[in-house]
Amino acid sequence: MKRIWTLLLLFALAAGMLSGCSLRSPEELYALPRLPDEFSDLQEKINEVTAVGGIYAGGAELISPVSGDNTQTVQLQDLDGDGVSEAIAFFRTSGEERPLKIYIFRRGEEGYDIGAVIEGDGNAIDSVDYENINGSPAKEMLVSWQLSANVHNLAAYTTQGGSMVQIMESMGYSRYRLMDVDRDGLRELLVLQVNTVDGTNRVECWQSEGDTLRMASAAPMSLGVTGLVSTTPQQGYLRSDEMIPALFVTSYFGEGGVTDVFAWQDEALVNVTMDSELQYSAVAVRQNVDMIPQDINGDGFTEVPMPVAFSAAYGSSSGDIFCSWRQFDAQGEPWSAFTTYHNERDIDLWYFILPDEWEGLITVTTREQTVLGERQVIFSYQSDETDAMGLPVAAQPFLTIYKLTGANRQSRAKIGERFVLDMDDDTIYCAEFTEIDWDCGLDQETILDHFRLVTESFSDDG
Repeated sequence: MKRIWTLLLLFALAAGMLSGCSLRSPEELYALPRLPDEFSDLQEKINEVTAVGGIYAGGAELISPVSGDNTQTVQLQDLDGDGVSEAIAFFRTSGEERPLKIYIFRRGEEGYDIGAVIEGDGNAIDSVDYENINGSPAKEMLVSWQLSANVHNLAAYTTQGGSMVQIMESMGYSRYRLMDVDRDGLRELLVLQVNTVDGTNRVECWQSEGDTLRMASAAPMSLGVTGLVSTTPQQGYLRSDEMIPALFVTSYFGEGGVTDVFAWQDEALVNVTMDSELQYSAVAVRQNVDMIPQDINGDGFTEVPMPVAFSAAYGSSSGDIFCSWRQFDAQGEPWSAFTTYHNERDIDLWYFILPDEWEGLITVTTREQTVLGERQVIFSYQSDETDAMGLPVAAQPFLTIYKLTGANRQSRAKIGERFVLDMDDDTIYCAEFTEIDWDCGLDQETILDHFRLVTESFSDDG
């Protein structure tokens, strides 16, 4: 029954916005979508809230949360854990001290009734999440109240005695993440507080304690960070024999960025990468913050990218980078996983895992549009030999990777000894070896293993 009601309401919300092609009056076109007859009593209750001169003298506007996964104006969730979903609707009023309202409508034998009302300050409801934080059958509501474009308050609410009771609040927070950081089987609420005015940047850890949440611990972020790079801090794992959960927070720092890594140690949240003397995570400072931490090699542990720009052969400038991917252990010590070559991501959108044996021996150059719709990235071997005049011997190309576009890309992918690496609807990526005296240690099969397309996980929302 719960599933049927959920599907009916979701269908009703969609149908209200996509209701055929018949001609309607301007009043009908601008009216709020109506629920079907199955929810007529709920519609009546909503109308009581929105009506001018009803519950509120100026009426109320039915609104949606601005962001997140739950952005419908009316949502179904079983908040009290009794197996029957409540209907949650969001409103904004005028002339009220607390203009934002969240109504909880509970379904009884005779239809829906107003069960509880949550009131908040601000101009919008930024996001709403429903989470089981304390292990009971009920769900808590996490509400982000938007006071202004850059200021939000976070509050959590739970059902107690038929009412919705606030059990925590974090003022002016920046981001949050739910994860079981202490490995007790319950997820903690990790709240990021970034205050560039007084520099009190920290991560708060809120834990369940009975019917409420308490801030059990807090750990400082790197001193001097000026804002967050990622819209969502990454959950990952530290390098160890056991899976130690950690929170990876990447922030703007100086002219580049820094990643702070937080884990639970000795009954407290700790920034494991923090240098106690320098007061920042010196092992994770870098100039380029385009890429974010992730498990790039699929071993279960999270790697932090440490990109370094380099000059191409013959001293010409290049926007491409070599990137060393580091894992961290529980003591904050870095471990190198591997190095990758990343070309200009907005042009080619691929990267290549470099064998350890290539370190210090290769150069990379690019050729733009030597043939229309063809871009080449050339890997060359640079020996330490010199010629008769004592000058370095020219680097020898041994591998070329092509990005092919255009109508004739299929035929150009078969030129010479080229072999296909990947393709999509508009592009073919292929490669070709050039035989030289130096053995690069790779063949066609292993080149395929080392070549990867850039995915959205490299970006801010990965």
